[in-house]
Amino acid sequence: MKCIRHPIAAYRRAHQLLWKMQFWKILVWPVLISIALTVLLFVGYLAMGNWLFSEVEAFFFGEEQLPAWLRAIFWLLLVVQFSGPLYVAFRGLVLICYGPFLDTLSTKIERAEQGKVMETERTLWESIQRPLLMFIWTFSASIGVLLASVALGFMPLVGVLLGMVIQFPIQMFLSGVSYIDPYMDRAGYTPRESFRAIRQHFAGSAIFAMLGLLIQAIPVVGWFVGPTYSVVAGVLYGIRIDNDNTAAPATAPETIGEK
Repeated sequence: MKCIRHPIAAYRRAHQLLWKMQFWKILVWPVLISIALTVLLFVGYLAMGNWLFSEVEAFFFGEEQLPAWLRAIFWLLLVVQFSGPLYVAFRGLVLICYGPFLDTLSTKIERAEQGKVMETERTLWESIQRPLLMFIWTFSASIGVLLASVALGFMPLVGVLLGMVIQFPIQMFLSGVSYIDPYMDRAGYTPRESFRAIRQHFAGSAIFAMLGLLIQAIPVVGWFVGPTYSVVAGVLYGIRIDNDNTAAPATAPETIGEK
């Protein structure tokens, strides 16, 4: 299935470009920035989770002390519910750090994959403006998905499970949009057109983001290199989406990196 094969191919090719062709050298500074951001957001995530738990517990139960086991379950459910928007926010903020380097990276990838380059010249502000806009869009959509999930939670038993099941793939998709968009931007797509084109590949984009999450879940190493793999693979997957949108099906390349 293309929705599985193409994201996997993008990450495999990203690994080759990063290490065999040494693309990692142009990403040293954003990697260092993303490491600091990872630590900061992880601490902030735990602090916000504890604060939200205290507020919700006080609202529903007042001064009554819940049993320790029930508090643990309640805390876990609350943190899981809010993990989607927080993860989308983390991914978007990391990409903003990569913003000034995206054109250089995309240029090298385009030359390696297609033999041609779309030349662009941007100021520092212009290089982070698009990632910032996509961050606002995706984070706002993520909050909307969370609120819809919470509304479903008012349905006894089934509502909570249904909300979580629906929320996961949508949050994964939203966390991947910002990483696919840089190539769409260079290809001339407006933010709305880019979002629409990526949404047409919803399943593949969600799987793309899920693969990035799995890499990032690797202890220590994955926390730091996960976003870098996603940045490179996102440009490659963006090329795939653009090819699918503009080329005839019979002439579209079957795999990323195929010559």
